[in-house]
Amino acid sequence: MRLGALLASPLFAAALMQSALAQAPQPAAAQPPAAQPMAPLFCTVSTAHTCTGATCTKSETFGDLKLPVKLLVHFDSRVIASTSGEGFPHISQIASFAKTGNDYVLQGVDHASGWMVHLDEGGAKMSFAITTNATALIATGTCKKAG
Repeated sequence: MRLGALLASPLFAAALMQSALAQAPQPAAAQPPAAQPMAPLFCTVSTAHTCTGATCTKSETFGDLKLPVKLLVHFDSRVIASTSGEGFPHISQIASFAKTGNDYVLQGVDHASGWMVHLDEGGAKMSFAITTNATALIATGTCKKAG
């Protein structure tokens, strides 16, 4: 196809017109007020169950940690922080965050485990699920605003 025929093409002319309109300055929309940062939450995991196959048993630990386990949920930094079984800091990135009504759902992946935290806006109720290809760890607890 010759360049002259392409330039004369009605489809090409329509595409150029659409591109020009898309680049035209648009009036500025009113900006919504900036959302207030969410306060970090101090959470305590108080009960846990380990499930393998069709069997779940009550656990005295949450993974390697003896119950109760303390966690920090830091929304602005998008992390959940705790300590490892050896007492060192352990941080897991929040990959997905959603708010539905008064509930928050956080999800992430840490090594070969997927996790999900579901909590209410005030933090009075919290559930935490960690899964691998063979085991599920289901825990419940409470949270309160830091500070």
